[in-house]
Amino acid sequence: MRNMIKSGMHGSAVMTMIKTYLALFIPTIAMMVAICSFSFYAVAEEVNSEALYAQPISLLNGQTLNLQSYVGQKPVYLKFWASWCQPCMQEMPHLQHAYEKYAEQIEIIAVNVNINETQQDIAAVIQRFDLTLPIALDHDSALTYHYKMLGTPYHVLLNKQGKVVHSGHQANNKLDHKLQLLAADNGANIATTPLTDNSGHTTQLADIKQTDGLVFFTATWCDWYLAETRSEMSKACIEGQQEINRLQQAMPHLHWYGILNHLWTSEEDLDAYSKKYQIKYPVAVDNGGDAFFSYGVHAFPSLIIFKDGVERYRTADIVNNSQLLAAIQQWLMP
Repeated sequence: MRNMIKSGMHGSAVMTMIKTYLALFIPTIAMMVAICSFSFYAVAEEVNSEALYAQPISLLNGQTLNLQSYVGQKPVYLKFWASWCQPCMQEMPHLQHAYEKYAEQIEIIAVNVNINETQQDIAAVIQRFDLTLPIALDHDSALTYHYKMLGTPYHVLLNKQGKVVHSGHQANNKLDHKLQLLAADNGANIATTPLTDNSGHTTQLADIKQTDGLVFFTATWCDWYLAETRSEMSKACIEGQQEINRLQQAMPHLHWYGILNHLWTSEEDLDAYSKKYQIKYPVAVDNGGDAFFSYGVHAFPSLIIFKDGVERYRTADIVNNSQLLAAIQQWLMP
């Protein structure tokens, strides 16, 4: 640009070019910042969820709802949008299609961020895309603030426990896959995702939940990779795996299953980890992350007890946990 000015380009032409560059690149940079930033909040624990969930949400049709009514009953998909947001408009057919496909299994709500909006503009969007899903106005910005929205469009998925299991700015295959998993887990089975354990046996993800027993979630790299940067986490993973081994050896008649986080983990890593800790029960790599997502596991090590297809107990405190032993006795011991 400096050379253009030195070469004698007319001032108005330079200013026109500058404006063009700004118009082209500033929105792109803003979106890149948003996309990079949102990942830090993707599985963040909600703050003051109880108060927010009880707060009434006003819909354009005059009805009100609250998120608390869906906890334990139904997953929720919140799509944040604005009428002046061009990517939002591009994604509207996807949103309406998702509503038509999953309305019975997932509560889908289009949340207008209520910034520089008019009723006429919102009505025009509804008419343009033939929207039939519930549409809410975030009057006091409570939802956008709570879910750390950095820009529109913004997608937030809550599981049946009311916890965030996905957030992002794109309506892509990743979002579609998670919607499918949430819909399949609505009071029934989780999607039939295969898990191949360290003995070569393949089990469907849904069957793990339907089998009375204990499922241990961890990672092959948690013990060594985090040893210096997160020593307490590393210690918890090491001692957690050792404690699970001890419990399994003490109660071999119970059904035990291990699921390893898929990040940086190959079949060779699975084999090496099994040998390192001398694991005597089936362990599988969660290729694709379906198991961690479907069961809402955001920390490891974690242990879940299933009985009659229902989660009965969950803990990340594995060692010297009297409540864990009591839960095993209550749900799995005759």
